[in-house]
Amino acid sequence: MNREEDYEREKREDMERWEHYQLTGEAVSHEEVVAWLESLEKVSNDNSK
Repeated sequence: MNREEDYEREKREDMERWEHYQLTGEAVSHEEVVAWLESLEKVSNDNSK
């Protein structure tokens, strides 16, 4: 894909996420994201042993 197509795809996905948030009010807190990323890092480290 070229840059313009990538930009348009990202913009469309962002709008879909925003519309979903507006309809549901569902959100993920910063703390939840950090915990999730840390768990992914731990799994990755465990698998590399």
